[in-house]
Amino acid sequence: MERVGKPRHGTEGQRLSEREVSESNPWTYCASSFRLSTVRDISTSLDMTTETREKRMQNRPSDFGNPWLQLGLSVACVFVSELLLKRGASEVAAPDDGFSWTGINGLASPLVWWAILLIIGSFVSWLYVLRYIPLSLAYPLSRVVDILVPLGCWIFLGELISALRWCGIALVVIGLALVAKPIAKMEERL
Repeated sequence: MERVGKPRHGTEGQRLSEREVSESNPWTYCASSFRLSTVRDISTSLDMTTETREKRMQNRPSDFGNPWLQLGLSVACVFVSELLLKRGASEVAAPDDGFSWTGINGLASPLVWWAILLIIGSFVSWLYVLRYIPLSLAYPLSRVVDILVPLGCWIFLGELISALRWCGIALVVIGLALVAKPIAKMEERL
């Protein structure tokens, strides 16, 4: 294959092959070697990831250690903590205080401290979930919080939800349904 542009010649005016040119330039040689090894490494790691995922899904704990139950627990902790944070911050709000813009005065509410404990519990549960469920599945499913929080604010806090937000909630529900369908099929196989 002929190179376009200025020809490269050997010491005696002979044309070098493309391989010789790439080997004479260490950067080109390294880049081409890196690309080939990277493709092999990625395909091998993807195969191992699929095998590992299936093995972990088959050998997952049951009862309270079930990762799907832990995912639900994590979502519930986040949902309740958001409602507690809102209620706690509203209780101690002091707009005339000099530091009210920081929100630091919210720490005076016991509800905020309960919310912090729930957030820590959610974090621990989420770390457990990630040991068994791939992030590409767990994260979209955890976004059910984006439905629960507005509904909880509407029901428990009396906040209004506009028609545009209802449309957004409907889109999230559709997205969750699209994500959950393959998961249900995967669970049937196990």
